[in-house]
Amino acid sequence: MIHFIDYTILKLIHEFALMTGNRFTPFIRFISYLCDSHALFPIVWISVILICIKKTRKVGTAMLIAILINFLFTNLGLKNIVGRLRPYQSGNVDYYNWWKYVGGLAMREYSFPSGHVSTTMAAMGAVFFYTNKKYSWLAFLLVILMGFSRNYLVVHYPTDVLGGAIIG
Repeated sequence: MIHFIDYTILKLIHEFALMTGNRFTPFIRFISYLCDSHALFPIVWISVILICIKKTRKVGTAMLIAILINFLFTNLGLKNIVGRLRPYQSGNVDYYNWWKYVGGLAMREYSFPSGHVSTTMAAMGAVFFYTNKKYSWLAFLLVILMGFSRNYLVVHYPTDVLGGAIIG
């Protein structure tokens, strides 16, 4: 049942990519890039910059601590324990073709849970708790965009994204 749900959601997202002629792929890649280890984690640099500004020091410190704890638990621990292959590595031809269509970004680590989503959720949770509640809930839009980006790029199953959001 879970495989059917994962497949159906990824197929719908692929249909979106087809309908839009892949026009959103650069934007989707940019969103994904915010938590990319190849780019030295821009979200970490954002938290470091916030630490350097007296007015935002508390939120920046909370973000950095949340990101580091999440990284240790998720990327160094849980991913290796679960050992789930990414969709494009699963042997499912549809997943592989969809992955190729959006650019075929290769990832080194395992799939579950999504480290990008858990990192984003941890960081945005810190933003939510340490800033004005009137606007801070908007931070969670980045979590939704990050999850969508990881599915759009076919590097995670929807259940990986959900797991990452819960853990984060």
